[in-house]
Amino acid sequence: MAEPIENVAGRKRMDQGLHECEVFEDGSDVMEGNMSWASCQKNPGHPSFIPYPDFRVEHLPEEWRSQDVFKQVSELAERAVKLRVGYTSMARPEGFPFYNVRGTSVIHTGSGWIEHVVSRSDTPCPCLDCARNDSPHQGEWLEVNVVTACHVVYDAEEARSTLVDVHYNTKASRRNGTMKTIRAYDVLKSDALEDACVLVCAAHDLANIQLSFPLKVSLQPTPDLKLKRDDPCLVISHPHGHPKQITVGKVKDADPSRPEGLITYSSSTCRGSSGAPVIAFYTESSRAISQSSVHSMGGVSGGLNQGSCVYIKLE
Repeated sequence: MAEPIENVAGRKRMDQGLHECEVFEDGSDVMEGNMSWASCQKNPGHPSFIPYPDFRVEHLPEEWRSQDVFKQVSELAERAVKLRVGYTSMARPEGFPFYNVRGTSVIHTGSGWIEHVVSRSDTPCPCLDCARNDSPHQGEWLEVNVVTACHVVYDAEEARSTLVDVHYNTKASRRNGTMKTIRAYDVLKSDALEDACVLVCAAHDLANIQLSFPLKVSLQPTPDLKLKRDDPCLVISHPHGHPKQITVGKVKDADPSRPEGLITYSSSTCRGSSGAPVIAFYTESSRAISQSSVHSMGGVSGGLNQGSCVYIKLE
Protein backbone atom coordinates (compact mmCIF):
# COMPACT_ATOMS: atom_id res chain seq x y z
CA MET A 1 0.00 0.00 0.00
CA ALA A 2 1.26 3.46 -0.79
CA GLU A 3 2.44 5.71 2.01
CA PRO A 4 0.06 8.65 2.56
CA ILE A 5 1.15 12.16 1.66
CA GLU A 6 1.33 14.48 4.63
CA ASN A 7 -0.40 17.75 3.72
CA VAL A 8 1.93 19.75 5.96
CA ALA A 9 4.84 18.56 3.85
CA GLY A 10 3.30 20.26 0.86
CA ARG A 11 4.09 23.69 2.33
CA LYS A 12 7.49 23.67 0.65
CA ARG A 13 5.92 23.22 -2.76
CA MET A 14 3.09 25.69 -2.08
CA ASP A 15 5.48 28.41 -0.98
CA GLN A 16 7.68 28.04 -4.05
CA GLY A 17 4.94 28.40 -6.62
CA LEU A 18 4.31 26.75 -9.96
CA HIS A 19 6.72 28.91 -11.94
CA GLU A 20 9.69 27.12 -10.38
CA CYS A 21 8.31 23.62 -11.00
CA GLU A 22 9.51 22.47 -14.39
CA VAL A 23 6.63 20.43 -15.72
CA PHE A 24 5.52 20.88 -19.31
CA GLU A 25 1.78 21.42 -19.70
CA ASP A 26 -0.07 20.02 -22.74
CA GLY A 27 3.04 18.04 -23.62
CA SER A 28 1.06 15.47 -25.61
CA ASP A 29 0.96 17.86 -28.54
CA VAL A 30 4.20 17.46 -30.53
CA MET A 31 3.79 20.82 -32.27
CA GLU A 32 3.30 22.55 -28.91
CA GLY A 33 6.53 20.94 -27.67
CA ASN A 34 8.44 22.19 -30.71
CA MET A 35 7.08 25.70 -30.27
CA SER A 36 7.99 25.71 -26.59
CA TRP A 37 11.54 24.53 -27.39
CA ALA A 38 11.99 27.24 -30.02
CA SER A 39 10.59 30.05 -27.87
CA CYS A 40 12.25 29.02 -24.57
CA GLN A 41 13.46 32.05 -22.61
CA LYS A 42 15.31 30.16 -19.89
CA ASN A 43 17.79 28.49 -22.26
CA PRO A 44 17.44 30.17 -25.70
CA GLY A 45 18.71 27.79 -28.35
CA HIS A 46 19.54 25.19 -25.68
CA PRO A 47 23.32 25.25 -26.37
CA SER A 48 24.16 23.27 -23.22
CA PHE A 49 21.70 20.42 -23.94
CA ILE A 50 23.40 17.36 -25.42
CA PRO A 51 21.15 14.82 -27.21
CA TYR A 52 21.69 11.52 -25.42
CA PRO A 53 22.91 9.60 -28.52
CA ASP A 54 25.63 12.27 -29.00
CA PHE A 55 26.92 12.15 -25.42
CA ARG A 56 30.60 11.16 -25.20
CA VAL A 57 33.23 10.89 -22.47
CA GLU A 58 34.67 14.17 -23.80
CA HIS A 59 31.56 15.97 -22.54
CA LEU A 60 32.55 15.26 -18.93
CA PRO A 61 34.68 17.81 -17.03
CA GLU A 62 38.32 17.17 -17.88
CA GLU A 63 39.34 15.91 -14.45
CA TRP A 64 36.44 13.42 -14.47
CA ARG A 65 36.92 11.95 -17.95
CA SER A 66 37.14 8.25 -17.24
CA GLN A 67 35.37 5.20 -18.55
CA ASP A 68 34.13 4.48 -15.02
CA VAL A 69 32.29 7.81 -14.76
CA PHE A 70 31.04 7.60 -18.34
CA LYS A 71 29.69 4.08 -17.70
CA GLN A 72 27.80 5.19 -14.60
CA VAL A 73 26.24 8.13 -16.46
CA SER A 74 25.32 5.94 -19.44
CA GLU A 75 23.68 3.32 -17.24
CA LEU A 76 21.50 5.89 -15.52
CA ALA A 77 20.75 7.63 -18.82
CA GLU A 78 19.43 4.36 -20.21
CA ARG A 79 16.97 4.29 -17.31
CA ALA A 80 15.78 7.89 -17.76
CA VAL A 81 12.15 8.11 -18.91
CA LYS A 82 9.49 10.60 -19.93
CA LEU A 83 6.18 10.69 -18.03
CA ARG A 84 2.85 11.78 -19.50
CA VAL A 85 0.31 12.43 -16.75
CA GLY A 86 -3.27 12.46 -18.01
CA TYR A 87 -5.26 13.40 -14.91
CA THR A 88 -4.91 15.84 -12.01
CA SER A 89 -6.03 14.51 -8.64
CA MET A 90 -8.63 16.32 -6.57
CA ALA A 91 -6.36 15.61 -3.57
CA ARG A 92 -3.71 18.17 -4.60
CA PRO A 93 -3.68 20.80 -1.83
CA GLU A 94 -4.28 24.47 -2.44
CA GLY A 95 -1.15 26.23 -3.66
CA PHE A 96 0.32 23.01 -5.09
CA PRO A 97 1.11 22.89 -8.84
CA PHE A 98 -1.98 22.19 -10.98
CA TYR A 99 -4.36 22.80 -8.08
CA ASN A 100 -6.37 25.01 -10.44
CA VAL A 101 -7.00 22.13 -12.88
CA ARG A 102 -7.88 19.43 -10.34
CA GLY A 103 -10.28 16.84 -11.64
CA THR A 104 -9.41 17.52 -15.29
CA SER A 105 -7.51 15.67 -17.99
CA VAL A 106 -5.08 18.50 -18.74
CA ILE A 107 -1.90 16.65 -19.69
CA HIS A 108 1.46 17.56 -18.23
CA THR A 109 4.80 15.85 -18.75
CA GLY A 110 7.90 15.39 -16.68
CA SER A 111 10.92 13.15 -16.38
CA GLY A 112 12.03 10.30 -14.14
CA TRP A 113 14.10 7.14 -14.06
CA ILE A 114 13.66 3.41 -13.64
CA GLU A 115 15.02 2.46 -10.26
CA HIS A 116 14.13 -1.20 -9.95
CA VAL A 117 12.80 -4.04 -12.12
CA VAL A 118 11.41 -7.33 -10.79
CA SER A 119 10.15 -10.29 -12.80
CA ARG A 120 6.75 -11.49 -11.60
CA SER A 121 4.72 -14.58 -12.42
CA ASP A 122 3.02 -15.23 -9.10
CA THR A 123 0.00 -13.07 -9.93
CA PRO A 124 -1.78 -11.87 -13.09
CA CYS A 125 -0.55 -8.58 -14.48
CA PRO A 126 -2.36 -5.73 -12.62
CA CYS A 127 -2.14 -3.05 -15.31
CA LEU A 128 -5.34 -1.29 -16.36
CA ASP A 129 -5.37 -2.86 -19.83
CA CYS A 130 -5.35 -6.33 -18.27
CA ALA A 131 -7.93 -5.31 -15.67
CA ARG A 132 -10.31 -4.34 -18.48
CA ASN A 133 -9.63 -7.57 -20.36
CA ASP A 134 -11.59 -10.75 -19.68
CA SER A 135 -8.34 -12.66 -20.33
CA PRO A 136 -5.56 -10.73 -18.53
CA HIS A 137 -1.92 -11.39 -19.29
CA GLN A 138 -0.76 -14.62 -17.69
CA GLY A 139 2.77 -15.80 -16.99
CA GLU A 140 5.83 -13.60 -16.61
CA TRP A 141 5.55 -9.83 -16.54
CA LEU A 142 7.79 -7.07 -15.21
CA GLU A 143 7.07 -4.86 -12.22
CA VAL A 144 8.92 -1.59 -12.87
CA ASN A 145 9.52 1.08 -10.21
CA VAL A 146 9.91 4.62 -11.58
CA VAL A 147 11.18 7.57 -9.51
CA THR A 148 9.95 11.08 -10.29
CA ALA A 149 8.97 14.26 -8.44
CA CYS A 150 5.83 14.39 -6.30
CA HIS A 151 4.65 17.51 -8.13
CA VAL A 152 4.79 15.51 -11.39
CA VAL A 153 2.72 12.59 -10.06
CA TYR A 154 0.97 13.36 -6.79
CA ASP A 155 -0.87 10.16 -5.86
CA ALA A 156 -2.16 6.78 -7.02
CA GLU A 157 -5.11 8.35 -8.82
CA GLU A 158 -2.72 10.29 -11.05
CA ALA A 159 -0.45 7.25 -11.41
CA ARG A 160 -3.28 5.27 -12.98
CA SER A 161 -3.44 7.89 -15.74
CA THR A 162 0.32 8.05 -16.30
CA LEU A 163 2.19 6.67 -19.30
CA VAL A 164 5.95 6.13 -19.09
CA ASP A 165 7.99 6.35 -22.30
CA VAL A 166 11.15 4.22 -22.15
CA HIS A 167 14.01 4.68 -24.66
CA TYR A 168 12.67 7.93 -26.07
CA ASN A 169 16.17 8.81 -27.24
CA THR A 170 15.53 10.37 -30.66
CA LYS A 171 12.55 11.69 -32.61
CA ALA A 172 12.71 8.53 -34.70
CA SER A 173 12.28 6.36 -31.60
CA ARG A 174 8.48 6.60 -31.79
CA ARG A 175 8.39 5.62 -35.47
CA ASN A 176 10.88 2.76 -35.46
CA GLY A 177 9.55 1.04 -32.35
CA THR A 178 12.63 1.68 -30.19
CA MET A 179 10.55 3.62 -27.69
CA LYS A 180 8.30 1.50 -25.50
CA THR A 181 5.43 2.82 -23.40
CA ILE A 182 4.43 1.21 -20.14
CA ARG A 183 1.55 2.17 -17.86
CA ALA A 184 1.69 2.98 -14.14
CA TYR A 185 -0.95 1.48 -11.89
CA ASP A 186 -0.03 2.54 -8.34
CA VAL A 187 2.26 4.63 -6.12
CA LEU A 188 4.64 2.93 -3.70
CA LYS A 189 5.84 6.09 -1.96
CA SER A 190 5.04 9.78 -2.24
CA ASP A 191 6.61 12.54 -0.16
CA ALA A 192 5.83 16.20 -0.83
CA LEU A 193 8.62 17.46 1.44
CA GLU A 194 11.31 15.51 -0.40
CA ASP A 195 9.35 16.10 -3.63
CA ALA A 196 9.81 12.46 -4.57
CA CYS A 197 7.41 9.83 -5.81
CA VAL A 198 7.88 6.16 -6.73
CA LEU A 199 5.43 4.76 -9.27
CA VAL A 200 4.91 1.10 -9.93
CA CYS A 201 4.33 0.09 -13.57
CA ALA A 202 3.72 -3.14 -15.46
CA ALA A 203 5.45 -4.25 -18.66
CA HIS A 204 4.73 -7.24 -20.85
CA ASP A 205 7.43 -6.63 -23.46
CA LEU A 206 10.17 -8.58 -21.73
CA ALA A 207 12.58 -8.60 -24.66
CA ASN A 208 12.83 -4.83 -24.96
CA ILE A 209 12.68 -3.87 -21.29
CA GLN A 210 14.59 -6.69 -19.63
CA LEU A 211 17.65 -6.52 -21.90
CA SER A 212 18.31 -2.91 -20.99
CA PHE A 213 17.38 -3.15 -17.32
CA PRO A 214 18.80 -6.26 -15.61
CA LEU A 215 16.45 -7.61 -13.00
CA LYS A 216 16.83 -6.62 -9.35
CA VAL A 217 19.09 -3.64 -10.00
CA SER A 218 18.60 -0.74 -7.59
CA LEU A 219 20.02 2.77 -7.95
CA GLN A 220 19.19 3.96 -4.44
CA PRO A 221 21.52 6.72 -3.25
CA THR A 222 23.23 6.49 0.13
CA PRO A 223 21.62 8.24 3.11
CA ASP A 224 24.75 10.34 3.68
CA LEU A 225 25.18 13.40 1.47
CA LYS A 226 28.89 13.49 0.60
CA LEU A 227 28.84 15.97 -2.26
CA LYS A 228 30.72 19.25 -2.13
CA ARG A 229 30.93 22.44 -4.17
CA ASP A 230 32.18 22.05 -7.76
CA ASP A 231 31.67 18.29 -7.90
CA PRO A 232 30.41 17.44 -11.42
CA CYS A 233 26.63 17.26 -11.77
CA LEU A 234 24.57 15.99 -14.72
CA VAL A 235 20.83 16.13 -15.40
CA ILE A 236 19.22 13.61 -17.75
CA SER A 237 15.76 14.75 -18.79
CA HIS A 238 13.10 15.28 -21.45
CA PRO A 239 12.93 19.11 -21.66
CA HIS A 240 9.80 20.44 -23.39
CA GLY A 241 8.75 16.81 -23.85
CA HIS A 242 11.61 16.29 -26.33
CA PRO A 243 13.85 13.23 -26.67
CA LYS A 244 16.37 12.59 -23.91
CA GLN A 245 18.99 15.28 -23.28
CA ILE A 246 22.00 15.51 -20.93
CA THR A 247 23.32 18.71 -19.37
CA VAL A 248 26.63 19.00 -17.50
CA GLY A 249 27.30 21.44 -14.66
CA LYS A 250 28.61 21.59 -11.12
CA VAL A 251 27.27 21.21 -7.60
CA LYS A 252 27.02 24.70 -6.09
CA ASP A 253 25.68 23.82 -2.67
CA ALA A 254 24.86 20.66 -0.74
CA ASP A 255 22.98 20.83 2.54
CA PRO A 256 22.95 17.52 4.45
CA SER A 257 21.21 19.20 7.40
CA ARG A 258 17.92 19.41 5.51
CA PRO A 259 15.71 16.30 5.77
CA GLU A 260 15.55 16.07 1.98
CA GLY A 261 19.29 16.68 1.52
CA LEU A 262 18.92 19.55 -0.94
CA ILE A 263 21.59 20.15 -3.54
CA THR A 264 21.88 23.16 -5.84
CA TYR A 265 23.57 22.87 -9.22
CA SER A 266 24.38 24.77 -12.40
CA SER A 267 23.33 22.01 -14.83
CA SER A 268 20.70 23.44 -17.20
CA THR A 269 17.06 22.37 -16.99
CA CYS A 270 13.80 23.40 -18.68
CA ARG A 271 10.08 22.76 -18.45
CA GLY A 272 9.68 19.00 -18.66
CA SER A 273 12.82 18.34 -16.57
CA SER A 274 10.97 17.98 -13.25
CA GLY A 275 11.56 14.55 -11.73
CA ALA A 276 14.69 13.92 -13.81
CA PRO A 277 17.64 12.01 -12.39
CA VAL A 278 20.43 14.29 -11.21
CA ILE A 279 23.73 12.45 -10.95
CA ALA A 280 26.69 13.98 -9.13
CA PHE A 281 30.11 12.48 -8.42
CA TYR A 282 32.51 12.63 -5.51
CA THR A 283 35.83 10.87 -4.90
CA GLU A 284 36.15 8.08 -2.36
CA SER A 285 39.32 5.98 -2.11
CA SER A 286 40.45 7.40 -5.49
CA ARG A 287 37.28 6.12 -7.15
CA ALA A 288 34.38 8.12 -8.58
CA ILE A 289 31.15 7.40 -6.69
CA SER A 290 27.76 8.75 -7.81
CA GLN A 291 24.77 9.99 -5.83
CA SER A 292 21.37 10.30 -7.48
CA SER A 293 18.83 13.05 -6.83
CA VAL A 294 15.39 14.09 -8.09
CA HIS A 295 15.27 17.40 -10.00
CA SER A 296 12.68 19.49 -8.23
CA MET A 297 12.94 23.21 -9.03
CA GLY A 298 14.39 25.62 -11.56
CA GLY A 299 15.37 29.24 -11.17
CA VAL A 300 16.32 29.22 -7.49
CA SER A 301 19.36 30.75 -5.77
CA GLY A 302 20.30 33.19 -8.49
CA GLY A 303 19.09 31.12 -11.42
CA LEU A 304 20.56 27.81 -10.29
CA ASN A 305 18.50 24.62 -10.07
CA GLN A 306 17.70 22.44 -7.09
CA GLY A 307 16.89 18.85 -6.29
CA SER A 308 16.42 16.49 -3.35
CA CYS A 309 19.13 13.92 -2.74
CA VAL A 310 16.70 11.43 -1.27
CA TYR A 311 17.15 7.94 0.09
CA ILE A 312 14.04 6.07 -0.97
CA LYS A 313 13.44 2.88 0.98
CA LEU A 314 10.58 0.73 -0.23
CA GLU A 315 9.09 -1.52 2.44
